[in-house]
Amino acid sequence: MKTFINNSVRFILFATLSVFLISSCSISTRTSTKTQLPPGQAKKIYGGTSAKQYAPGQNK
Repeated sequence: MKTFINNSVRFILFATLSVFLISSCSISTRTSTKTQLPPGQAKKIYGGTSAKQYAPGQNK
């Protein structure tokens, strides 16, 4: 009985360590949360009459 518990503890420890090592090697990619549309595309999507409204630096 004691060897069964000892083997179970070793297995659980090995499994936990394996999961930790595998998950730490994952690759994460960053995606930009601010994706700005070109002024012409924004005009088409939102139905504007001029792309100047959607262009940065064209605020009057």
